[in-house]
Amino acid sequence: MLKVYFKHSSRCPISLNAKRQVRAFLGNNRDKIKFEEIDVINNKTRSEEVQKLYDIEHESPQIIVIDTDNNVVWSGSHYDITEQKLVEIINI
Repeated sequence: MLKVYFKHSSRCPISLNAKRQVRAFLGNNRDKIKFEEIDVINNKTRSEEVQKLYDIEHESPQIIVIDTDNNVVWSGSHYDITEQKLVEIINI
């Protein structure tokens, strides 16, 4: 099962738009992935852990998709985060 991390800021309007897209995606697909939402303002430590674990540059908002071998399949940010793109990347 794929892991999907969604990092966002509660203070950013672009993050709000991305969050709407992620919520739309999760509506039909929540049980098909392992999902973790990380508010980078309120949980900076967890955000940094994920960044270091997968050696990915920090962005917010950001989606990081991890396969069953713990490899990064896709990382997208800002306006790249759409319901359609998530369906495409996760191939559900």
